[in-house]
Amino acid sequence: MAITASTPTNPSPIVSGTTDPVTRGGLRLRMDRTNTRHGILDGAWWPYSTDLTTELPALITGLDSWLDSPHPGHSQHISRIAVSLTIWDSVPTRIMFAGRRVVVAWFGSIDAHIISASCPNSDRFDLLVIPPDTPHESALAAMSKATDGRNTLRGTEILAELTPLPATRTTPDRAWTRPDIRQHTEWETDGGSIRIP
Repeated sequence: MAITASTPTNPSPIVSGTTDPVTRGGLRLRMDRTNTRHGILDGAWWPYSTDLTTELPALITGLDSWLDSPHPGHSQHISRIAVSLTIWDSVPTRIMFAGRRVVVAWFGSIDAHIISASCPNSDRFDLLVIPPDTPHESALAAMSKATDGRNTLRGTEILAELTPLPATRTTPDRAWTRPDIRQHTEWETDGGSIRIP
């Protein structure tokens, strides 16, 4: 599925520092202003919905703007997005955006509350994804924690520490299962599954 976005859906400026993202409207994104890359995460994003196809154009616009700003000084643009499927209702495979293709990939190994944005020069920025229905104060606290260069917690850990998480959907329709094979969270010594007698 490809969408074309010549005009961002939420063209408001990036939210950073101590600015309250809700009162400004538009993109609810906070990036580490120091750009030290010492913490586990580089920023936090609080989308309005779980429809990634709708939400991505604004995020890409905001990240491109941040990358072009004098502070980071990268002069790059986002070319690839990686997500987990568990929290999104729809996930495109690519987006045509501002005259270029942005590839969208999904992986089971990515924390459900992380979105990873990459540039052509291999720079990667990992962002905490705050569920849309998170209470205002909890979302602001999560954004602050994620952009703190001393943070050592991953996305789901930050959210669990600050507020009970909304139930994450499982994807049984996307998962391959057979009743005669017992599934394990860890592989046996040779990596095989165990057949149920």
